Amino acid sequence: MYLTEEMMTIKMTNMISVSQMRMKKVQKLTKMNHLLKLQKVTRMNHLLKLIHMEVVEKVHLHLVHLDQEL
Repeated sequence: MYLTEEMMTIKMTNMISVSQMRMKKVQKLTKMNHLLKLQKVTRMNHLLKLIHMEVVEKVHLHLVHLDQEL
């Protein structure tokens, strides 16, 4: 089948627009992935802070108890 110049132009334009759509989709997925990782790190950081506070509190209570024994 012989393609006219106009048909070739249309075909190239379609290929370019499909490529741009794919790139946008990849960018969107990359951004979502980044946000999910940030969310996960933030949540882990929060949990670590809570655990740290709990440990500090237990150590403090233990030291107070030791102090009272002395």
